[in-house]
Amino acid sequence: MSESMDIAFLLVTMSPMNSVPSDVTDMISSVISSILKNNCDIHLALVKYISDNDIRVPTVHPFTTS
Repeated sequence: MSESMDIAFLLVTMSPMNSVPSDVTDMISSVISSILKNNCDIHLALVKYISDNDIRVPTVHPFTTS
């Protein structure tokens, strides 16, 4: 049986028009790839906050299934 991990990423952008920088997405991909190479069963979640004029609007993507 492989190990199981739950991993949540929290990303913050400074305005609705800002996207996540490519170096951040590359780092996330690298982390996930490294874990998958070790045959781990991973569940991923993402919370993205858009911060605009002191208002933070979260977008929540709940944990994936296997």
